[in-house]
Amino acid sequence: MPNRQAPPLASLRPPSRGQELTALGVAALLFALFFLTFPFARIEFSSVDVFIPIFAAMMMIINGIIAALFFAQFSLLRSGAPLVLAIGYLFTALIAIALGITVPGAFTANGLLGAGSQMPPWLFVIWRIVFYASFIVYAFLNRAPGGTWQVQAPVGTAILASVAGTIALVCGVTWVLVANDTAMPALVTNSAQLGGAVEYVFALILLLGGSALLLLLFWRRSVLDLWLAVAALAWLLDTILLSVSPARYTVGWYLGRLFGIAAVSFVLYVMLAESPMLGARRRKTP
Repeated sequence: MPNRQAPPLASLRPPSRGQELTALGVAALLFALFFLTFPFARIEFSSVDVFIPIFAAMMMIINGIIAALFFAQFSLLRSGAPLVLAIGYLFTALIAIALGITVPGAFTANGLLGAGSQMPPWLFVIWRIVFYASFIVYAFLNRAPGGTWQVQAPVGTAILASVAGTIALVCGVTWVLVANDTAMPALVTNSAQLGGAVEYVFALILLLGGSALLLLLFWRRSVLDLWLAVAALAWLLDTILLSVSPARYTVGWYLGRLFGIAAVSFVLYVMLAESPMLGARRRKTP
């Protein structure tokens, strides 16, 4: 059992004053970009359909790496908290694949898999909901007595079951959306304008995102918690920009994609910074 007085990994240690100031500076920069862009969020640019597959590929690669690092952390600590984050990031990586190949105009006129116009935006919405939910569950698990919730199943079994279950969930979601595209409430019209159901969907996403941000911020115990809160803030600002943008290819829409890349990059940096320590501790483990 890890020594709770001295956390075995750098990301689990309390943040220093310098780290908190750095995170505060990054958050201030995100807010500055948001407020500078907000008045121009509705200005439309020419549509670049290939941009979405490129963005989806970046999300797939970066989130896949983060998921692998959280699985490695789980294998060392046997805590349910990093396992939940690993599942959340793996889901994001896999759903990004479906998102990238189903965008109309990227590979075919209507997208691959026989997707309709509503599938990409619904994939994006489900991505956000699951992602924020994983942050919220992580915050509660991390708040448990002793700061952790131990998984009793063998590490290999837990990881394989998590990966298989996540793959099955993504495949199931994709199949349901393909089969019921015309029956889904419209999020985007044929002209790429936002549909009538968007306000309710965005209200749910903002509620989950705001809850995740507040829980991570006020229950933070570690460097990881601090940067997860910054990542949640970046995703939340992205969601707000999307909610006020009338179409896909607007100033707000493009900046939102940059916020998304920044959000995953923060967490990737924290996890990569401790990856040599993860490997060293695993080699010492009999």
